[in-house]
Amino acid sequence: MAGQLQHTLDDLNHEILEHRRTEQELQESEEKYRILVENQTDLIVKFDTGGRLLFVSKSYCDTFGKTREQLIGKKFMPLIHEQDRETVSRAIAKVHSPPYSSHVEERVMVKDGWRWQAWRNTGILDENGCVTAITAIGRDITDRKHAEDSLRKSEELFSSQFEVANIGLAITSPDKGWIRANKTLCEILGYSEEELKGKTWSEMTHPDDLESDTKMFEKVMSGEIDTYELDKRFVRKDGNSIYIHLTVGCVRNPDKTVNYFIASKEDITARKQAAAALQSRKTFLDRVIDQSPFAIWISDAEGTLQRANPALKKFLNLTDEQLVGKYNVFKDPLAERQGLTPLIRTVYEESRSISFTCDWDGNDIPALDLKGSNSVSIEATMFPIHNSENDLTNVVLTWIDITKRKRAEEELRHLRNYLSNIINSMPSMLIGIDTESKVTQWNKTAEQITGIPADVAQGRTLADVFPRMVSEMEKIAESIRTSETRQERKKPQVSENGETRYEDVTVYPLIANGAEGAVIRIDDVTDRVRMEEMMIQGEKMLSVGGLAAGMAHEINNPLAGMMQTANVMANRLGEKMDMPANLRAAEAAGTTMEAIRNFMDARDIPRMLSAITESGRRAAAIVENMLSFARKSDDRAYFHDLEKLLDKTLELAASDYDLKKHYDFKLIQVKKEYEDNLPPVPCEGARIQQVLLNILRNGAHAMQEGSLKGESPCFILRLAHEREAGRVCIEIEDNGPGMDEDTLKRVFEPFFTTKAVGIGTGLGLSVSYFIITENHEGEMTVESRPGAGAKFIIRLPLKG
Repeated sequence: MAGQLQHTLDDLNHEILEHRRTEQELQESEEKYRILVENQTDLIVKFDTGGRLLFVSKSYCDTFGKTREQLIGKKFMPLIHEQDRETVSRAIAKVHSPPYSSHVEERVMVKDGWRWQAWRNTGILDENGCVTAITAIGRDITDRKHAEDSLRKSEELFSSQFEVANIGLAITSPDKGWIRANKTLCEILGYSEEELKGKTWSEMTHPDDLESDTKMFEKVMSGEIDTYELDKRFVRKDGNSIYIHLTVGCVRNPDKTVNYFIASKEDITARKQAAAALQSRKTFLDRVIDQSPFAIWISDAEGTLQRANPALKKFLNLTDEQLVGKYNVFKDPLAERQGLTPLIRTVYEESRSISFTCDWDGNDIPALDLKGSNSVSIEATMFPIHNSENDLTNVVLTWIDITKRKRAEEELRHLRNYLSNIINSMPSMLIGIDTESKVTQWNKTAEQITGIPADVAQGRTLADVFPRMVSEMEKIAESIRTSETRQERKKPQVSENGETRYEDVTVYPLIANGAEGAVIRIDDVTDRVRMEEMMIQGEKMLSVGGLAAGMAHEINNPLAGMMQTANVMANRLGEKMDMPANLRAAEAAGTTMEAIRNFMDARDIPRMLSAITESGRRAAAIVENMLSFARKSDDRAYFHDLEKLLDKTLELAASDYDLKKHYDFKLIQVKKEYEDNLPPVPCEGARIQQVLLNILRNGAHAMQEGSLKGESPCFILRLAHEREAGRVCIEIEDNGPGMDEDTLKRVFEPFFTTKAVGIGTGLGLSVSYFIITENHEGEMTVESRPGAGAKFIIRLPLKG
């Protein structure tokens, strides 16, 4: 029993010792693991399935600048860049299924800012095979990421430059195949990149150039050279051959064998063609010089002749042996005598091109033995030739015989002067323009009207030098297009002083000798238009006069009866109402005069009778005015002082009742501009006063409506002696609102008025016009425009 107990104690003691040894080994293992983890540069963490940290290594704490106490129990996801959190979540989710591990690269916020880290996640399983926690080992890969990014950008840059290069680029293999070709090369060769990959560059090389290219290729393959370049021909897909300047380099493997070739291929077909064309052009220029009908010589930089064409030698009757190397332009006595040497020297010293004319006489240059050639006029041109360094190498001279042309030009000059004199003598404004509306002709009348000299107007647009023609530009262009003459008659234009002038504008398209453009003729027809208007007005007045005479006599009879009856009724029913005959008639009617008087007052009959009488008087006055059109005045014309007559009319206007009732004439400012020593004028004083008073009354009414720019109403009265015309001019100008064009045309028409009904009859100005033009054989006109007042002009002859 004791032995058994001892055995049991020994076993127990052994187990205890074994357990202690195991614990010690475990502690030693944990210590080794702790030392390993604590000194590990990689980051080690352990977190639960909710993402809370259960363990963090020292390197992890150092990286994030936090203590274990600050990290344990906290979720690690807030430390991850928000753009990477979904990726990290998917990586953690993979740990929950076989093989229970995942890899992820993420950006995290550490103490130094954002860094890239790569993590390997491994699930910790329980006895049921469920993940209860996750261990992760991480490493900083920021430098690698930056390197990868730089490499990617470098590759992208190379790829972009490779593709956008304006020369052909290709990567080829050691077996002459195409690995890659850019767009430019594909366009040069006519193949797509995929088509090129199925070919070799040797089979696309022109047979005549393949050997030289292959030799250089073999030298690279053998390691003798790394690069080469040459000009060769490729055969395009369409079968055409093109010249290519080829530059080839290789990229070698570590064992010095060729990995691949990089080649640039520049299309130099145009350059080759240009070189051929240059040679062809040189040959052509030689032929031009030799076959030119114009004399040509070429000198060196010192002026000594180096080449003469056949035309020159024929003209001079000399050979190359007599000219080349012997003639020097600076020793030419003809050039010296005609003062051309300084000008010629500028070609050699200043590299200028010059042209000149001179008279050539074969006897002037005995050194060249011209053998008495006839004297001619020549036109010469000299110009310098420079080399690529801009140094003068040669001077070329060409000349032509212009003897006949000079004679023709002289005749043409005389003809142009003659035509110019005709054009400038025309009273019309004459303007020539081309298809771009630029002035080509500008005569003296145009200069006088616009104030722009011809040399200033030449070459400028018509709208620029003559703005008021802008509205006509489309019509002018249409005339040029259709080759049809266009005319606009009596076109009104308002001058700077406000006067309306009339013009006839005629456009003649140029259709001769292939010339394009037009000639515009502008005639001032204001005087003619006004004369026509006066003639029309005069005829109208004569017609109205005849009509007025008949109407007046027909109206007078019933008008006299009406007025007489109205006067009788006014007498019988007025102050003489109590006459015996009225009393008897009232008594017979069973009433009294008092009752009748009360009835009449109640019905306003006395006022009505007065209105009938007043209306009759007005009608009689109108009839009297109408008769003025049909008869000459019985008054005799006497010589009157217009200054006194005008002043007396002003006094009448100031005291006129009808005018005063509407407007106080004394409030109107009157400015007098009378010429001294005016001669007396034969006229009917009363009629002239009637005319002047009518104009003053109309002006006062107009200014009552509104003066210019808020100014006070003002009349300007002018008297002037027009000696050359033998007449005196009266002007009455107001600063009222003025008249528009339609009113201005009808202002002298009978019964035309702009006043309200009952204020005017419309006969005042028409009667005034008749008095001046018919009774006094004078002129009466008016000038006005809206907002510029009105000016009436009366001209009376000094011989009645």
